[in-house]
Amino acid sequence: TRGCYIINKFGGAEVKVEDKGRALRCLGYLFKTKELCKKAIDFIRTYLPQVRSEMNRRLTEFEGRISSVEIVSGKIDRGFVLYLNFTAEFEDFRGHGDISSAVGFAKLKIDDYLRKNGVRFDFSIIAQGFDGDLKPSPGNKRGRYASAQVLIPVEDFERSFELKVERFLATVAVDKLGSKKLGCQFYSGMGGEIIPAIYKSTKVNPHSPLVSSFENIYAKIEDDNLIYGVELPNIEVGIVSNREGLIPPVGREALRIMGVTSAREFVASVASQVLAGEFNLALEIARERLYRPR
Repeated sequence: TRGCYIINKFGGAEVKVEDKGRALRCLGYLFKTKELCKKAIDFIRTYLPQVRSEMNRRLTEFEGRISSVEIVSGKIDRGFVLYLNFTAEFEDFRGHGDISSAVGFAKLKIDDYLRKNGVRFDFSIIAQGFDGDLKPSPGNKRGRYASAQVLIPVEDFERSFELKVERFLATVAVDKLGSKKLGCQFYSGMGGEIIPAIYKSTKVNPHSPLVSSFENIYAKIEDDNLIYGVELPNIEVGIVSNREGLIPPVGREALRIMGVTSAREFVASVASQVLAGEFNLALEIARERLYRPR
């Protein structure tokens, strides 16, 4: 609450949100030789346009579409692996049940196509390790990207908070380096508490908020202004009820109170609240207002 007050006092937050949310599901193949793997890639690339068209027809019920198919190969001790990572875009649905169904359909079609063309594979599976599920990584395309930042003139910042801006910037840098030393690719702080709380109250995400709590913070000086912001690359939300579960009445009432009517508005609200929490926490730590012994 205090963070919201401070940010509004200085003109509010600038928020950016992607128009579409993403859902992923991956299809994996195992081949005995590198040559078979390469041959499969050639055949699949020829067949993909037809498969994507059929998958899109299956996604129209929930306004989804296949936006990309990433083809990645690798080697394990048992042979050569081929990944087909399907990404679908949705406006107001989470879409994970829908992309799962569509990729299950694609698996049957591609399996049959490879067999008919004499491309032997050991097996094909829905590959959980490369599909974005619960993977806190900046390379994970699942969810919807959002960012929020506040701009405060350095002179106003130092006068209002009786704090040198260099001290504040150093505090943020110390926190970010600590996260990297621990092995985190991004910083994750108050968002790990705020985002799950919002999910629990609104019931818009029936699964773990681990991925959605992934965040990056930044602070810099531009044109004598302090800019402090957060990036949330994987916020998941489905506002419209679908086969993945109804939003219960308490969740709908929470969204009504928040004034949220779309997935984009929900993500914008989440980003703004995370910004408020992170900025207030960093500010109080830099001013040594927290963790004082009694």
